[in-house]
Amino acid sequence: MRPEEITIRKLYADYLSTFHRLDPGAVAMFYAQPCLFITDRSTILMQNNTEVAQLFEQIIADLVSQDYDHSVVDNLQVELLSEHLADLKGLAIRYRKDGRELERAGATYILRKDANDWKFVTVTTYPVV
Repeated sequence: MRPEEITIRKLYADYLSTFHRLDPGAVAMFYAQPCLFITDRSTILMQNNTEVAQLFEQIIADLVSQDYDHSVVDNLQVELLSEHLADLKGLAIRYRKDGRELERAGATYILRKDANDWKFVTVTTYPVV
């Protein structure tokens, strides 16, 4: 495994850990500005950390209302597209507090490396049945 792939996998593990704390402001720090969030129902362009945090406030509130506890990511794949671009794909399996599966969501992230850090530039999520 190449060093940049290891770095991206660690970044994603940190991101998932941060998401589990249900802190939208902390989650926002993983995103570049501007960034794009795409689902099968909407496309959202966010210009700054405040807008990213607001989106994740809504996402987290929705998950918490469904008794969300944590996610497990399966089949994580990283492809380095260039020295400063990468593609990351995975299947998030979300669980309720009682251990039952809540939902499955596929996700594709495009990351860009600035001076030192990798950040999410585009995220596409979609339901998996």
